[in-house]
Amino acid sequence: MNTQQAQHLRTLFFVALVALAAAMFVPSPVWAQSDAEDAMMDAHEALDRSNYRTAVERFRRAAELSSVAEMKHQQAEAMYWQAFALQRIGGKYELQSAAETLLQLQAQFLEQELQSETRALAARVKSDLAQMGDAQAARELAEMIESMETEDEATEEKLIALQALMNMNPERALPILEKVLANREPGTEELRRQAVFLLSHGGAEGSEALMIDLAQNDPDREVRAQAVFWLGQTGSDEALAFFRQLITTEKDPEILEQAVFALSQMDSDEAGAVMRDLAMDSTQSIEVREMAMFGLGQNGSREDRAFLRDLYGSLEEPELKEHVLHAVAQHEEPGTADWLVEIAMDPDEDIESRKMALFWAGQQGLLPISRLDQVYTDIEDREMREQIIFVLSQDGSDAAMQRLMSIAREEQDPELRKNAIFWIGQSGADGAEEFLLEIINQ
Repeated sequence: MNTQQAQHLRTLFFVALVALAAAMFVPSPVWAQSDAEDAMMDAHEALDRSNYRTAVERFRRAAELSSVAEMKHQQAEAMYWQAFALQRIGGKYELQSAAETLLQLQAQFLEQELQSETRALAARVKSDLAQMGDAQAARELAEMIESMETEDEATEEKLIALQALMNMNPERALPILEKVLANREPGTEELRRQAVFLLSHGGAEGSEALMIDLAQNDPDREVRAQAVFWLGQTGSDEALAFFRQLITTEKDPEILEQAVFALSQMDSDEAGAVMRDLAMDSTQSIEVREMAMFGLGQNGSREDRAFLRDLYGSLEEPELKEHVLHAVAQHEEPGTADWLVEIAMDPDEDIESRKMALFWAGQQGLLPISRLDQVYTDIEDREMREQIIFVLSQDGSDAAMQRLMSIAREEQDPELRKNAIFWIGQSGADGAEEFLLEIINQ
């Protein structure tokens, strides 16, 4: 054997030895487990930052390392989150990859804890693919929906399939939704809540009547409240008629308040009339009357706010008075500023209402500084003068700061001077520091 042949044999022997060592090498379970856990942490970090493409690769790597370490639970979890990140990317290729990953997950880990989440995510992926024109995904969704027509069980993944159907064919979806909503056995509440949301966005003929039935009769308060809310969004005559009836019969205060809020979102004279009746109705709770007043102030007409000003004189509850003051002050209309000043100047009014009238007038910019200055001069009550000083401090304008400085220099009442100086110090306004030094050096 010549030298060249001997060297070639030595090389082959070395390669074979390395290959044999690699085949015999088994990673330490401790090292493999540590690597898998680190990879999982890195993957979740990318997911938390919504860096989905990076998360996909890191979860894929975590699944591989978990397999080596025989960490089956973590391997299943990594595959689930890999599919989740792919679904969030949302392209057709990514969705198809997510579907394949979930199929593999369901085949390999039948007993894994994420079974229900896996089925729900698979349904969402199929829904997304179907709406991109994937015929196979649409067919699988249709089969899933057909099972809802013959089985009583309505699981989350079936509701996801039903959402896809609502987007594509709401008329076909409505009877199935109706069946889901009719099942009022204990434990079905969450599914019915999701179904109400689907119903509200479907637009199928007959959905409003079904929503009214839910608002009246469903045993779950949250389902009823959601139905009431979505009825308010329709603005229909049927919904308004239902609310009129509900307000006179409803015993649950939360449902009643939701109905008042829904009414406040309806832009119609009839809804405004119902709200005015509620605001005047002393048999209603304070909360319901406050919500009615808020709605009239925020979304009502100028006539509605004139109604609130007239109503104010008949109110005795301080909470209701404050709500009227707030509601009226939201809009700069002729007479509003004069009305608020009139309340502030009225010694027969309770002091808190007088202070609130000034506060809301100042907050909404309804009173120029010259008007506030005049009120300060005309009013003698120290507590009201303190309130004017506070309102000036919240104004933020140079004119307001100058008026505060003049009060701090010229006011005869030492407490009021201290009050003005305090708010000047809190303001951080230009010239405030120099003014405070001037006061200190007097």
